[in-house]
Order: sequence, then structure tokens, then C-alpha cells
Amino acid sequence: MEDTVLNNVLEEGSAENQTPTPPRWRSQVDASWARDREDTGVGFVIMDEGMMIQYGVKRTHRTESPLHAEAERLIWALQETLKRGSMIMQFESDCQQLVNLIQIDEEEWPALATEPDEIKALKSNFTTFSIAYLSRSLNICV
Repeated sequence: MEDTVLNNVLEEGSAENQTPTPPRWRSQVDASWARDREDTGVGFVIMDEGMMIQYGVKRTHRTESPLHAEAERLIWALQETLKRGSMIMQFESDCQQLVNLIQIDEEEWPALATEPDEIKALKSNFTTFSIAYLSRSLNICV
């Protein structure tokens, strides 16, 4: 039976050769952190089928590290998405370390203090939640 399924897939076109359909609801998030600055810039864009429907940018207190800045901007994007009533969302970040921490869902994130608990609590409110790495060159956040 597995051979038949495989053959059917190959006859219809291998999934390897097809570009995956992007999710309808996406939120790209980004942060700007510099050691010599007293503040951090954070932002997000919410898109419906690739069209920007909401964005937010703000300057906030300087965080301990770039990872902390990325975690804080994700928290803000999660909060704003939930305020909109959007319960299905794929978040996209150019911070591979943060994406890995969330995807692996380790119990402890030694580099961060309270942010992991807040991220876990917020993401539990979504009916469908995912996070993916997006290279910096593809991140359109303003």
C-alpha cells in the first residue's frame, strides 16, 4: 500500500518540487539592539495572505542582550495579535536562537528570566501557533 501512495504522489507531482503555500495569517517580528544605545527598537507586521493589515513599532528600554530584545518584541506581537482576536498565526523571526528555543520547548531557558513563561502563556491562547525562522533579508518589518 505504501508503494501505491508513493507512486500516486509522484504521479501528481512530488511535494519536494512544489513550493509550500504560505499560511494565510503571518506576523513578522524584529528587534534592533546595540550595546552602546540606551534603548531598543522593536516592531511587528501582521499580514493576511501577504497583505499588511497592521504594524507596530516602538522604542523601549535597553534590554540585557539581543536575545532579550527579540523575546520582548515577540511578546508584544503575541499580545497585539490576541487583541485583534486572531487565534491562528505563524510568527516569523530572524532570530534563529529564539525560534529554536520555542520550537524545542525546553523547560529552562537559562539566558532568559521571565520571558519564556510569558511566551508560553500567550501562545497557549492560540488555536494554531507556529514560529519559523525567516532570514534577515526576507524580514519586511518596518
